[in-house]
Order: sequence, then C-alpha cells, then structure tokens
Amino acid sequence: MESVVSKENTAGGAGKSRAVGLFLLKRYEEAAAAFDELSMRDPDDMDSWTNAILCRLQYSRPDAVFFDEMRKRVGRLPAQGYLCLAEVLNSFDRCGEALVFADKALSVDPDNADACLLKSGLLDALNRTNEQYEFVKSFYPRLKRDERVLCYAAFYAALFWNARQASFFLKKALKANKNATLQNTYFYAALTSGHREKDIIAYSAEALNDRADNPVVWMAVANADAALGENDAADEAFGTLAGLTDIPDDARLNWARVLIEKKSYDRAAGLLEHVSGYSDTLFSLIRTLLFAMRRDGLKETADQKAAAFRAAYGNMPQIDYLCAAFSGGEIKHSAPIEFINAVSELPDPDASPDRKSFLANVLDKAFQTAGLSVAKSMAVLDIGCGTGDAAPFLRDYSRPDGTLTGIDVSETALAAAQAADAYDRLEENDLLTFCAACEDRYDLIVCSDALYWFADPAPVFAAVERILKPDGVFIFTVTPQTREPEFSADVYGRFSHNPAYVSARLSESGLVEKGRSQEKLYKTDDRDQPCVLFTARKKTQ
Repeated sequence: MESVVSKENTAGGAGKSRAVGLFLLKRYEEAAAAFDELSMRDPDDMDSWTNAILCRLQYSRPDAVFFDEMRKRVGRLPAQGYLCLAEVLNSFDRCGEALVFADKALSVDPDNADACLLKSGLLDALNRTNEQYEFVKSFYPRLKRDERVLCYAAFYAALFWNARQASFFLKKALKANKNATLQNTYFYAALTSGHREKDIIAYSAEALNDRADNPVVWMAVANADAALGENDAADEAFGTLAGLTDIPDDARLNWARVLIEKKSYDRAAGLLEHVSGYSDTLFSLIRTLLFAMRRDGLKETADQKAAAFRAAYGNMPQIDYLCAAFSGGEIKHSAPIEFINAVSELPDPDASPDRKSFLANVLDKAFQTAGLSVAKSMAVLDIGCGTGDAAPFLRDYSRPDGTLTGIDVSETALAAAQAADAYDRLEENDLLTFCAACEDRYDLIVCSDALYWFADPAPVFAAVERILKPDGVFIFTVTPQTREPEFSADVYGRFSHNPAYVSARLSESGLVEKGRSQEKLYKTDDRDQPCVLFTARKKTQ
C-alpha cells in the first residue's frame, strides 16, 4: 500500500515532494493535509485529491457515509484512478466498497484486464459465485489474448480439476507473453492447483533469471520445494522470500512445517508464535512441534515453548488447552469443544499401527450383564462412533426393524463409517449438543472410549438420561486410575477417572448402575489399554 503514492503520480513542485516524503515516513495524517493544500491550490489536480484519500485510508477505517460522499465526487477520475481506489479498499478487506470502484473503472474502460480480474476476485471473496462465473464468461472472449486473463482462467480450471483445460490456457499464456506469464501469480497458482511442482521449479528458474526479486516466484518456489520434500531448498527459498516481503500466514505455516521436519525446532516455534490468526493448520503444527520435541528428549524446552504459545494464543481455547495439558498442569475442566473438534481430525502423535481392539468382547460382556438379546428391533445410539468399529456388533440389536444411529465430531471418521454402510443415520456432532437437541428416545446407548474428554462425567450422564427410554440401557467405558484424584488429564488432554467417582456421579443422574468390571479394550506394542466397563439402566417411570 505504501507504494501507491509515488513521485511519478505527484510529480512537480516542492509541495508535492514534501507530501510524498511525509507519506514515505508513514506520517499519513500530515501527508493527507499536505495533499489537501495542493488540491486547494489547484482544484483540477486529481492526483493530489486521490492521494489525500489514499493517505486517509492508511490511518483510518472510513464508514459507509465517507464512501457515499467519495462516490459523488470522483466523477472525473480515469479508469486507473478508480482501479487504484478499488485495490486500496480491497487491501483493507472492504470488498463491497472496492467492488463499487472496480465497476466504475469498467464503466470507463470495459476492456481493462486489471479491473476485470479484480472484480472477479471481489465477487469470489463476497461468495457471489454465480455472478462471478457469468462475469468471467463475459470478459474472457474479449480479453483471451491477454496473458493475465489466460493465467487466471487456467487457475480456475485447475481449481475445478480440469487439468487439460488449465494446461491449454497456460500454454496460450506462455505463447502470448512468456516473460510476463512467468512472473504472474495465477500462473504459479494454476500449476500448484494441478500439483505440478516440478514444472514450477523449472519455470521459476527462468523467471528468476529475468527478475530475481519477485516475491510471487519465490513463494511458488518455496511451496513447491516443500511439497516435493526438498526441505533445505524450501528453507532457503522461504528465507529469501522473507527478505523481500512480509510473508503471509499460509507461507509462514508451510515454512514452519519444513523446519519441524528438519528438526529446527526453535526456528519453527518462532514462526508459529507470530501467526496472525487461528487455523486448524496452526493448531496441528503446534501440536506436532511439541510432541516431536518431547520424543527427541527436549521436554524442558518443549514445556517452555508450550508456555510461549499459551502467552501468544491464550485467547484461543484449543491452543491454550493443548499447551496446558502438554505441560502437565492440573486441569479441572473438561476439554473445550474447540479442542475436541480440532484434535478429532489429527492422528495420535504416539499412535501405533499395530493396535488390536477387543471392543466386541467388551460389548458382548456388557450386553450379557444387561440381559439384552439380539434381533429386538431396538433404537440404538453409538456415541463417538468413529469409523464404525462397533457397528457390526450393534446392528444385531437393532435388526430387523430398529435403527442404528452414530454420532462423532470427526468428519473424516464419519466418512469412513458412511462408506461401510452400517448405520441408518450418521451425524457430525458432539455428545452434549446432540442430546440437547434430540427428540428421539433410545432403547440402547453405547459410548465406548469417548468419555475421556470429560473431567466430570455428570453432564454426559444427564444428557444420556434425557434421551433414554424408561428401562433403557447405557453402556460406556472410562480409562481407570487408582490414584487419589477423582480424575486427571494426560499430556494429550485426555482424562482418566477413579471408578468410584464415576459410580457416584452415575447414581446422582437417575441412572442405576447394573454392572462394573475392568476389561482390556486395546493392545498396543505389547501393552494393554485397560478400561472400566459400566452398564446402567434408566429407572422406569
């Protein structure tokens, strides 16, 4: 934005040089006043008037009244003047107002390729997809010889998996103006969307020979090297990029991923501590970094990094909880739903590929305790169903005319369960929200290996009691602990519970305990994962 005001568009006179100087010193209010004075001296000097607006946009966030007045006064601007204002507004994420000035630019010059591309991007940002599609169709036939338009068309073709059309557009762009095409951001975006990283490396070498300081090309090179696993080259390219421009969050995160793989943990942490906003990728990389350091014997340093992340992102409950649990702090509250949602799509950082499940045996024992028999057409609910491991067993109790419903917070797990076609209904939801909104009543509710996100299980018991039919059965497992505390969280934020405490909370809920036993739920790396299996019934009315 600071390059918008330049000596070229304010040339002539000491007054204009002073105004430009103030702008370059980021003294925007004084610069605006200087340009206002120049406008008063020469009311027809549209450059000074426009530059005053740009200065004010640097230090303020004008309201709609300001823009209404501006639109009334800019009738004499050329297309490029309108376009300049549109780009400034767009940089402030004021897309609706930017669109007004992009349209004004096009009203003066309908074949202005920059204005067409900007308007299309604004429509996309405003989620006006159909309008964007029709607009692109309208200008493409007139501007299809322009390499910028061809690169843009290639990007959207690649985005919608039309690799052949994307390749066609890119070849035409290279033929129309190879030098300009090799510097175009959409050219590399199209190649990236088509997973053509090796082509990016080849084209970028030629582009950098022509212009070695183009951040667009360095961004493409860095991301391509990272995707190809060339971590040293990617690290170097990201470093060059950082020397040219302020790198955006997505590049910062990708660079951090490269550094984690290189075990350059301090540098990766430094990048992650300065990301501007939350994303699932940020959460995933912080988690990956902390556990990688822990596995490499750097526990003390990892704890320090966790504390730094809490200081940087303490207002983000998922990161705060992640770091608190990792550092071994005493946690007295259940995992926040934001944390559960974020971690549900991620692999266990210390997971073993050899895990053997004994879930069917555990459930069979609980059903015998409850006196349940198969083929009773029950309404069955599987809470935390995951990929559907329990479904084949539970199906026997819902057939022939009952229903089997599964809920889970993981979209990926539910997709696998859907593919198995074992449930009558699947829903992406958390336990408490589902039960609060549920109008159905169930004969049988199963919650296996899913209560470890709750410190106090009482809210779960109350929610389940609400949707169980009278005399309905609730079967669940908890991870046991025999220590004095009623519950405690491990480094993953998962709770183990004292069975006596669970029994006490269960009896307070209106559910009657019918059985309790310690069982083996999983076996991993020659280690048994125990659980305490509870069977309960709802009191009859």
